[in-house]
Amino acid sequence: RAAEQGDAPSELKKRAQVMLERRKEAVEAFVADLNTWMEQKGNGEWLAPDESMRQSLGEEGRELLAKGDTLDERDQYRLKRLWLE
Repeated sequence: RAAEQGDAPSELKKRAQVMLERRKEAVEAFVADLNTWMEQKGNGEWLAPDESMRQSLGEEGRELLAKGDTLDERDQYRLKRLWLE
């Protein structure tokens, strides 16, 4: 906050700006990876979760998992969204 208000020493301001830029880059990289994963078709560990994760996915997720390899693109996307939620 002090860096934003302009009353912090310039070195502290620079460090804060570098930290914020690194965080921004990390978030952007994470979002890019997540978007890539969401668009990928096919199989993966997300189609064969352990029992505790199955329970976490709720009834809708378990129904989608039961379809296995027959999930269409829309259902795969929805199942991945449930993983993220």
